[in-house]
Amino acid sequence: MTGSTKHIFHAFSAYVGQVTGRTTCLFWPNDPSDPSINWDPKQLVPVDLSKTPSEARAKRIGWDEVQVDDYTLNGGLTTIGPLFPGGHVVGGLWLHADYMTKIGLEETQKPNHGHGHEFRSVLYAGDPKFGDRRFQGFHAKVVGGPASAGSSNVMRVQVWNAGHGRAGGAPVSMWWVDTDAVSDTSESAVGSGGAPEGSLYLDADKRQIYLAGGGTGPKLPPATGY
Repeated sequence: MTGSTKHIFHAFSAYVGQVTGRTTCLFWPNDPSDPSINWDPKQLVPVDLSKTPSEARAKRIGWDEVQVDDYTLNGGLTTIGPLFPGGHVVGGLWLHADYMTKIGLEETQKPNHGHGHEFRSVLYAGDPKFGDRRFQGFHAKVVGGPASAGSSNVMRVQVWNAGHGRAGGAPVSMWWVDTDAVSDTSESAVGSGGAPEGSLYLDADKRQIYLAGGGTGPKLPPATGY
């Protein structure tokens, strides 16, 4: 996606196995005690937590150098680090799709307690339609609408806790939304996509309404609270 204004990030569980610098480390995308890993250092994956969108926006790196989304306190979704020693060594790591390809990670290695879109986010940079907006994937179901007045895409939707849509958990939020205004219509199946249930990529600002209503982000890894 080099040169693109659209950047895709995928969420992985991250267990830091080796710290290699102030912002760099090697991690396992699954519990290292799992028999499939068994603490094998050959399965560690490298990442530089300083190679983020905020650094690209500040023009300190190119967008083609971005490896990972920013730390949560810097507006992103990543929860490990961001600085060592002292940073979190178990948590969630949102990797740029291009960097995933470079290091050989596949979507099948993402957590499996939710739908794929619940561990996916979209970030725009100077996009003609979306500007610099950020969207996060949630699982949603249409339960009412369209509304009798206003846009035909104003509908009542149930929204699941991020990462819980496949696990059988109950939705935690139900609200009327204008999907054209608050979601990425090019990515969402619900809304303009016409699906009665599926992905809904909510604007990061509007996501705060959902979180205030009791919703949460993905628990990565699941053992941290799922």
